[in-house]
Amino acid sequence: MLYHDALKELLADNLSDTERVLICLAAEPIKPHPIKSIVELAFDAGWRAVKKKNVSLMLSRSKGKAIRSKDGWELTSAGIDMVASLAGPAMGSPITKTAYALRSHLTQITKARKTYKVSIAGIRRVEEMILG
Repeated sequence: MLYHDALKELLADNLSDTERVLICLAAEPIKPHPIKSIVELAFDAGWRAVKKKNVSLMLSRSKGKAIRSKDGWELTSAGIDMVASLAGPAMGSPITKTAYALRSHLTQITKARKTYKVSIAGIRRVEEMILG
């Protein structure tokens, strides 16, 4: 998972267009991204030429590093490994990845709270215990 500042730094590096697009897929939040959101993310991070690129073609020719799901494009494990090797420490530690995964489930927890009357304070205490 890459945060916006790290994304800006990586897109400024001397990388191929395909590598840049794959790096954008690793940006937070990690989820399937439609082409429009990939282009917006890359453009906002400083890669102005992305609007002239065929992003879908680059991803389809990425040699198994990205797949198209019904909700958009996603990185495969090979794509995650490649981005991690390019990003290095900017990719985030296992703790960061775990914290992100927990936060991504917060909406489900909130829905469960309404159903099971779990208090928000209790959820936050559990999150603080896990995240430190």
